[in-house]
Amino acid sequence: MLNYKADLVALLKTNTLGVRVVYQDFITEPELVPCVSYRLLDDTTNIKCPSKEYGILRFSLQVWGRNWGEVEEVAEEIDLLMDSVGFTRYGSADSSHPNGHKVKVMNYVVEYQKYK
Repeated sequence: MLNYKADLVALLKTNTLGVRVVYQDFITEPELVPCVSYRLLDDTTNIKCPSKEYGILRFSLQVWGRNWGEVEEVAEEIDLLMDSVGFTRYGSADSSHPNGHKVKVMNYVVEYQKYK
């Protein structure tokens, strides 16, 4: 199992738009928007050997904004960041939160090998 949180947050914080990174499912505080929230979906170790292990990480990123233009601008940059370190987006969906915020949910996966 990898400790994904520190590396994931550090990567997401390198966005050039200055968007906050938060660990929340729903953003209700207007001052946090725009932001990116994240949630782990799966952290499975497939194979363990004496010198390394192989596994898979799946997680969901939510890009929150006040309007669709803001959401798309942030989502495009986040998608490029994730791709640059080997993550593949395997699904996305747009939604509106009852508080009026717009949100794009993007799911990512990466296979890894970790040397012990």
